[in-house]
Amino acid sequence: MSYTVLPFGATSASQKRENYPLLLSDIVRDCTDAIDSLTLFEELVSSQNHENNAAGFKAFDGHVGETACHIRAGILLEIYSFYQKGPHTEVEHPRKDSQISSYIERLEVTRKNAQTICSKLTSENTCPSRLGFGSKFDAMDKIITSLGWIEPGDHPASNDSEVPEWDVENHHIVIRYLIGMFILGKYRQCCKSPTQSIVIRLQPKDAAAYASRLISAFWDQKNSLYKTTGSNRLDVRFKNLQKWISAISCSWVRIWAARLSFSEVAQRLVDNSIKKSPKGHLVIAAYVGFLVCRRAWAANNWPVLLVDRHFCSEGYHLNAYIATLQGSRTQQDLGHHIIPELHWELTPVTFDELQDATLRNVPMICILGNSIHGPHEEYIARISDGPPEGSSKPPEPPPTHGSCAENTEHQKIFIGMDHDRLSQAILADHRAYPFPLSSPTSGDDDGLYLLDIIRSTLPNDLIDKYFLRSRSEVNNIGGGTKDMGTFRWEHIFAEHPGRLADMLQSGMATGLFA
Repeated sequence: MSYTVLPFGATSASQKRENYPLLLSDIVRDCTDAIDSLTLFEELVSSQNHENNAAGFKAFDGHVGETACHIRAGILLEIYSFYQKGPHTEVEHPRKDSQISSYIERLEVTRKNAQTICSKLTSENTCPSRLGFGSKFDAMDKIITSLGWIEPGDHPASNDSEVPEWDVENHHIVIRYLIGMFILGKYRQCCKSPTQSIVIRLQPKDAAAYASRLISAFWDQKNSLYKTTGSNRLDVRFKNLQKWISAISCSWVRIWAARLSFSEVAQRLVDNSIKKSPKGHLVIAAYVGFLVCRRAWAANNWPVLLVDRHFCSEGYHLNAYIATLQGSRTQQDLGHHIIPELHWELTPVTFDELQDATLRNVPMICILGNSIHGPHEEYIARISDGPPEGSSKPPEPPPTHGSCAENTEHQKIFIGMDHDRLSQAILADHRAYPFPLSSPTSGDDDGLYLLDIIRSTLPNDLIDKYFLRSRSEVNNIGGGTKDMGTFRWEHIFAEHPGRLADMLQSGMATGLFA
């Protein structure tokens, strides 16, 4: 499998002639989604005026199937910061051309060729060999070449035996990342499980249906030589997309650990905490990945928007705060220890203020979460009377907009909390890996499994004490499943504050919040 934009995620297995139109429909859909994703990103980095009801950075919030949304929020902001264009850009280094226009031009040509050839195969009954395809079999990568696709610029070949390396200056990697995350975000479904937990599932069938609509005008389906329905070909491709994104996410953490001058042994902890899932995903332990993320957020001065859905006795309130992460800027104090102290400076903001021109166009790390004076079970009980899956009806209890003594008191608690401490506790309590891991000393507790990694890598460091302290105090400070009194994180992504405010107020995220 070659990691290029086309055919991203496809295998090199031979495909039968009867499947050629299906493969061409996939290519047309691939090109269309790639063009849409790159066009959107170009608009986001080029324009200073963003309509809040239009698509934004949330479109690149793909479902990868692990626990690294905090990492990918940083990846997207790094891409934006590097390729941003406009009068407000601070030129700290020469901005590289992302070559988006070149990619779009070649994608459009490839899409048109795929449509034309599908028509020749099915309507004119042209022999595949006359069109550059194998007469009986061919592979997707060869079909793409026959359609004239050549990736712009020089880039090294890569395949599934190699671990991709993050480099924000490598536009080939950046463009593959943007397209992959767009696709994994577009064809996903958010729903509630019977226990009211949020479940996100990929929907390859939706992608296949979209491909069918795009190719319909060019496919004479009365031609019985060709199959009109396919197998699980997109299931395989989407899984390969997820594997590539998860590997890039781990690489980003390694790159930033080195860039932030983590000590050699601390960088070894990052490497040692990366494990491969049974499905082939490379996953870094959530806690270790976050320790690097918080440092990267602070080093880049990326603002953090915290949105707390607080449940009072009458309903719920949406409270928003903008945080800046502040810490020592000296190499001596910040350079080598994996957990330096960072201060989260919080400023309460109203949703009207988020729509203000001075804030609305500044993308931020957005952390959405919930709070309730009680355990997670009570929170579940409060949302269990929500709308049926897919309904646009507002959830119960209704949002409360008036003054509320309970919410006012909660806001004081929220502001007074040490959010650096709370964030570490939440991530220490979080599942370290989204798949089972066990050892003779840790059993099936993946948190203790991570503790074994920490102690074996850093035997003379205090990080194991910090980890255990954070893990044990999460409920005491209101961020755990037994006590959600302060703030329990639900999801993290990058977005403009104005657009996020509009999404939440208009009910686009109703019932599922994130």
